Amino acid sequence: MQAAFKLHQVRLPGIGTTSYTVAGSGPPVLLIHGLGASHAIWRLNVPSLASLGTVYAPDLPGHGDSARPRVPYTLDFGVRFTTAFMDSVGLPRAILVGNSLGGLLALATAARHPDRVAALALASPAGLGRELARAMRWASVPVIGPLLAAMEMRFGPGLLPSLVYRPETLDPEIAAEIHRMASAPGVRGVVLSALRHGVALGGLRPSLVQMEGFRRLSCPVLLVWGEDDRIIPVAHAYRAREARPDTLVYVLPECGHLPQIEKTAEFNQRVSHFLEQVSSSSASLRQASSEGRERPVR
Repeated sequence: MQAAFKLHQVRLPGIGTTSYTVAGSGPPVLLIHGLGASHAIWRLNVPSLASLGTVYAPDLPGHGDSARPRVPYTLDFGVRFTTAFMDSVGLPRAILVGNSLGGLLALATAARHPDRVAALALASPAGLGRELARAMRWASVPVIGPLLAAMEMRFGPGLLPSLVYRPETLDPEIAAEIHRMASAPGVRGVVLSALRHGVALGGLRPSLVQMEGFRRLSCPVLLVWGEDDRIIPVAHAYRAREARPDTLVYVLPECGHLPQIEKTAEFNQRVSHFLEQVSSSSASLRQASSEGRERPVR
């Protein structure tokens, strides 16, 4: 895994301290990680993407080195965080890149604040259908749910085999990093809160499915999906292309829920090409690149 990048911090009203990394220069790109992860999930991607723009990778509230506010971890809260972070670092508009829950946050932000989002590049995002892995559905049930989910992970495939197609091919340092992110202090409670507010036994709650907003998006959209995703089925990618035919969809064989680390070269190539196309056609995004700035902790 690539060497760690320097962490910066900002304080967001009503949210607390947010840690993030920033690299590169040019059009702003915001990377949003998934549930139970951190900015570190993007370490293999930042060097490539930072050659094309200014790449911001925050730790979501309750994750990594960011604060763990005692609030319901709802979709509304996640969208509020996304726009507040953009405001704090001076980004009127950006390209959003999201994985899993981060993809859902990016989708919802684009639907609610279309003026803030120049384009979406999403890796196996939640929000384009209800179907989810059984362990996530079980974990949403109060009291007994976490126990059922833990049993599923212990006696079922386990964490890494649920997330990636061939865990044995992962660099040991990357595998260890995934476990560290998921087991960091306080993260379990945040994960359970997010699941209870967003998931039911039938899957993602209908109110969180973004298909209507997705159809109305005017910005360019790229979807990169693992063909063998065990968390969110690849059928959602095909459904999204039917709903919005101009969506770019790339399905990667022998790949699970984390294409950015399982198929790093292919992911970086697809996203980089997409960024180049979007940046060259968006005057407002080029202007945003000159306005973005770091702001100190307040």
